[in-house]
Amino acid sequence: KYYDVKTPTTAFIYHNSVSSGAALQSTYTQNIGKNFNLAVEYMGLRSLGKYQYDLASNNNIIFSGHFTSKNNKYEVFAHYLHQNVNNQENGGVADISLFLSDNTNFNNRLNLPVNLSYSDSRFSYRRYYFSHEFRPFASEKFPFKIRHTIFHQGNKYYYNQSQLEPYYFTQQSDLIDYPLSSKKYSENLSNTVSVLFDKENFKLDAGVRHQLIKFGIGTALPTSFNIPQELSENRIGAVGNLLVKLWDKVEVNSNLEFSNGNEFGSFLRSQNLLKFEPIKDYFVNAKVNFQTASPTFNLLINPSVYK
Repeated sequence: KYYDVKTPTTAFIYHNSVSSGAALQSTYTQNIGKNFNLAVEYMGLRSLGKYQYDLASNNNIIFSGHFTSKNNKYEVFAHYLHQNVNNQENGGVADISLFLSDNTNFNNRLNLPVNLSYSDSRFSYRRYYFSHEFRPFASEKFPFKIRHTIFHQGNKYYYNQSQLEPYYFTQQSDLIDYPLSSKKYSENLSNTVSVLFDKENFKLDAGVRHQLIKFGIGTALPTSFNIPQELSENRIGAVGNLLVKLWDKVEVNSNLEFSNGNEFGSFLRSQNLLKFEPIKDYFVNAKVNFQTASPTFNLLINPSVYK
């Protein structure tokens, strides 16, 4: 979020969560002069959960800034986001019949045995975002802008074990020569240049985009699996957004994104909304959405000591 406030503003939300847990959300923002705003937002959660090895500890922090020139022809948006999601992994209840049999020893869920006892997972996410736009002429005569947006998004996934989990294997041949703990990551560096035509009843945003995408794992798998340690490619594409309003009765909103690369093929996403008011206060909405898809990151690269 980006803000514009007259005085420094602070907000706190605190509440309890499951099993002696707590959640906190806080925001601080202030303007420095009339044209520059800074903001800091934090959200944290910690909960023991209702079962054994069910601890969750998550947090994220956002720094954001917004600047507008005095003549309103130049505008900047920027933010940095850092998020951690940490969870103990218990693999679920080992024998559900203990609970269903009405055995009073297991009325407390903490007494139920679980499948995993030595594992935890962590997800780390970072994003750097910078976008600026320039209006070269007076908006009344020539209502268009030139916009440039660049961002880097990095994800890291960790699965940690202090020792092997019997739940995942029955004999030694079910294991491979690989560390107990595994790591994988993805990166997306995106660079977009677009032109915006912005009027009250007609808005068009069209541009070109370059992306550098990487997928990888921390430790290479044995060569017999024929799975690369990293996949990467440069992608070129186009993006567009269209908004048309007619007679205060009809509205068309369309978004289109296309990109192509050698490693992951072509990607196409189209979202279209038609809204009209045939009779006063009665509306009809029609949507047509289309999107191609590739296998998820987990299916492309998924390292583990277990086969």
